[in-house]
Amino acid sequence: MICYTFISPIRKAFIMSYKELAKNLIDQIPDSKMYYIGTHLQEAALPEERSNVETT
Repeated sequence: MICYTFISPIRKAFIMSYKELAKNLIDQIPDSKMYYIGTHLQEAALPEERSNVETT
């Protein structure tokens, strides 16, 4: 698991995964900007394409 160190406003450091960090940041984004974020999340959620070398 990949982790990210985050310093909270009360200056305590803790470690969370990138997924947990993303969920926390999404909660801070105003609804007026969620359209842009949603587009990027949908794109990132698509399965990665395989090259011909991997599929043969």
